[in-house]
Amino acid sequence: MVRPLSLFDAPAQAAAVRESTSEYPCWVRVELVREAAAAYRPQMHSPEDVAAFLRPILAREPREVFVVICLDAKHRVLALHRLAYGTVDSVPVDVRAVFQLALLANAVAILVAHNHPSGDPTPSPQDFAVTERLRGAGRVLDIEVLDHLVLGDEQCVSAIHGKVDGAAEEVPAGPQKRRRKP
Repeated sequence: MVRPLSLFDAPAQAAAVRESTSEYPCWVRVELVREAAAAYRPQMHSPEDVAAFLRPILAREPREVFVVICLDAKHRVLALHRLAYGTVDSVPVDVRAVFQLALLANAVAILVAHNHPSGDPTPSPQDFAVTERLRGAGRVLDIEVLDHLVLGDEQCVSAIHGKVDGAAEEVPAGPQKRRRKP
């Protein structure tokens, strides 16, 4: 017979549940589920390869989309994940989520990228800050962040290396830092 739970029964029932379970919390298992076996696993040799791979995926997005490409030891693509959707001029990036995916995919290295719907691929100060946070976390986890690309309409710029393809002028890699006077 099932009787309805009342407020007065709750403490007694909670105690009964605690006594009936073991001393240890329940075990949890997390696993990566591949949606389809990849017949084609391109190898990423250069930022140009990454830009060519991602351009069809991000070209028509009306808002910023942040993607993570997980790579094996030979820099072949293990997984591609659209991690975050943003607004027309920003996208939130959760560093933990980036590396959670990389760890689940057993990645040796990752590439990250996002689009600029405005068409101008010039990295913002926030783009450089995210890149540095990701690189720092990657060093701790021994997962190399090979690059962070920003794709515009016809151009692509690396937040680490500067100009990649079709950029009209060289873009400095990383934020401008002031030199200290000795």
